[in-house]
Amino acid sequence: MKSNSTALITVDCIIDKETFIDFSKFHRFYAQRNSWNIIIFPVVLLGFAIINWCIGNNTFGWILLALSVILPVGSLTAFYLRTYKQVEVFKLNTPRVFYSLSFHEERIQISNKKEKVDYEWSKVYKIYRTKCSIYLYITPMNAFIIPSDSIKDYTIDDLWTLFQKHLIDKKLIFKK
Repeated sequence: MKSNSTALITVDCIIDKETFIDFSKFHRFYAQRNSWNIIIFPVVLLGFAIINWCIGNNTFGWILLALSVILPVGSLTAFYLRTYKQVEVFKLNTPRVFYSLSFHEERIQISNKKEKVDYEWSKVYKIYRTKCSIYLYITPMNAFIIPSDSIKDYTIDDLWTLFQKHLIDKKLIFKK
């Protein structure tokens, strides 16, 4: 049920290349917590390479060593290529208002030139606060970037206080 209440805080989110790349790194290596695969798997391969050298199977050891280097380098290269491709697709080389978020007492409203969507506060998955931005996750894979520079009439602390009022502590993560 929608009400016509006035927004407590409205933010026109200006997204640019740097902001998007920072978010992509945060999402991939912190929020998704799958960056350990880039470290653990190559270390395991390296361990098997050393074991193979010790037992005299040098060829297989060198193959495992090569894989322990190639896989993380390939994974990171693919990540950055995808990220820069998205920057081009979304035309983020020129900063612009990508969407607006209006925070009401009973809901969050997200709008852009094409659509407007309302979410109840209870539907928020998590909100992360970093040095430069706030990332509002509606689902584990769907986030809205709120750059601190985009918060004009309020401070990032005002916005964080509003989140604290509407969400339980375990949904709010302040990453220093």
